[in-house]
Amino acid sequence: MTQPLKNVLSLFLDGTSDWKMVLIQNWPHLVGNLHQRMRLEKIEHDALVIGVYDHHWMHELHSMSRFILHMINAKLDQPRIKQLRFVLAVKKRQKKDVPRTSEEVAMMPRTLSVKEKKILARVRDKELQQYLKALAQRLR
Repeated sequence: MTQPLKNVLSLFLDGTSDWKMVLIQNWPHLVGNLHQRMRLEKIEHDALVIGVYDHHWMHELHSMSRFILHMINAKLDQPRIKQLRFVLAVKKRQKKDVPRTSEEVAMMPRTLSVKEKKILARVRDKELQQYLKALAQRLR
């Protein structure tokens, strides 16, 4: 059975990193609704690298950094974080999302129009008909 990484990470960290586990496991609770706008990217000694999903939020979160820092340190056993660094992060897409790159769009077959279907129906050679249909579906 698969487990989320944050649940098994404690098996690999030494005992001095317990506060890091608390930070990783409780990240959404530590930052509240802001977790929808950002994610914890990296823990570097006494600094956190936080990935922000939208560049418009970068300035907002930077101006709130003292408050965020206080929220995080208040939930840890002692104030361990001294600095927050914000970087732009790409939000992971759900599988149901539509393709976004031109290459992905180009690979999607398009549906044929009624006129195109009528024209293809006139082609008597079935193999040629299938080839023309596949070609028409790839053309944009």
